[in-house]
Amino acid sequence: MRKLILLAAIGLGIYQYFTQHAAVSPPEPTQISYSDDNSTADVSQNFTPTTSSQFSCQGKTRCGQMQSFEEAKFYLANCPGVEMDGDGDGIPCERQFGQH
Repeated sequence: MRKLILLAAIGLGIYQYFTQHAAVSPPEPTQISYSDDNSTADVSQNFTPTTSSQFSCQGKTRCGQMQSFEEAKFYLANCPGVEMDGDGDGIPCERQFGQH
């Protein structure tokens, strides 16, 4: 009986640890700068990544897994290990979603 209680307590502790550490806090607004290949002028824009409940980090890391530009922006701003900004300008999946 003591072993069962001990196992339940350990399981509860593990569950609480992962649920507390999996929470995503809203990011700060991001300043993005990029230049169009056809011009020499830099264009800057401010945007605050959406933290809408319609998106959550589910292990997607590449543009081909994204269903929309908004989803790609959410993943780039909030999820670890993503590979969606090859040129490092803060705009994800530019070729796929025609953003530039």
